[in-house]
Amino acid sequence: MRLLDDHRARQRAWLLRCLLIIILSLLTTACVRNDHGTLHYSGPTEESIAVGQTLQGTNVRYVRETPDGAELLIDDQRAVKRIGDFVGWQGSLGRDFQADLGLRVVYYTADKVQLAGTADLTINNASPVPGAFPEKPIVAYRVPVTYNIARGDTIPGTTLTYEGKTEQGARIGGLPPGDYPYRQAADSLVWSGRLADGALLRVDLRVVIFTEQRIQLAGIATLAAG
Repeated sequence: MRLLDDHRARQRAWLLRCLLIIILSLLTTACVRNDHGTLHYSGPTEESIAVGQTLQGTNVRYVRETPDGAELLIDDQRAVKRIGDFVGWQGSLGRDFQADLGLRVVYYTADKVQLAGTADLTINNASPVPGAFPEKPIVAYRVPVTYNIARGDTIPGTTLTYEGKTEQGARIGGLPPGDYPYRQAADSLVWSGRLADGALLRVDLRVVIFTEQRIQLAGIATLAAG
């Protein structure tokens, strides 16, 4: 009977997890805005904290599983959280890299606590410089992004520009010397480098549509501390 109850509890937790992720995906719209050197990224995120460990880049620590819920330390204060409870954190991931996390407990075990919610990320003094992106960054967030770029403008957070429609396709400026500059609809476009002090970016994009005057792109932005 105990095994059956445990199975049902885990099944309910799994269903709640799926529901939370679906709701967040539907209700959360990621946006990027370049305003006086400041970039804003927002999107759904899912995080896991092993027992005795801290959520990377924050001071949220999972202490242990208790009969009343998951015991956390947040800002060195004890907090017991049940499934569905809110876990928030605001702080700096780097000198010019700020994060505002709004998470909820999806499930917890003796080994880990699983969280899902939103990540609002702000990069100040953004001045993109092309470069390598770490294969396995210690602290990273992936958010969906969409861009509608006029001819002559730069894709926010990158050094790439849209130079207009040609017979070969959409011409992209700012690529490394020797790289093929033309893209057709559904083609990929990747950029990586340093955004600001303590902030790295990689964007994996696809061309949605392009005209003489503008190009639309969509994909994933991965922001890492470093």
